[in-house]
Amino acid sequence: MKITRRQLRKIIKEATAGKGWMFDGERCNSHNISQDEAYEAIAALQEFNYELGLPPTVDSNNIAIDDALAAYPGEYTYEDFRCAISVVQGRGG
Repeated sequence: MKITRRQLRKIIKEATAGKGWMFDGERCNSHNISQDEAYEAIAALQEFNYELGLPPTVDSNNIAIDDALAAYPGEYTYEDFRCAISVVQGRGG
């Protein structure tokens, strides 16, 4: 199997930057995340008592995000969780 440099860069970027659901770390790329993936990320957050009805910046939700990041090292980034929250709440994009 042959891998191009471009494919290799993409693989490395995805491996080091979580799911890659964000455009330049600023905007959620809702076309790059399925509902199932978003709900999987939310389930990881809810393991640590994340409340979807509260903003992510509320202390309890911020702590839940930090705990989920520690529990799933390298699998998600803070931006990935922000994007998943936006998609689940219907504000992706």
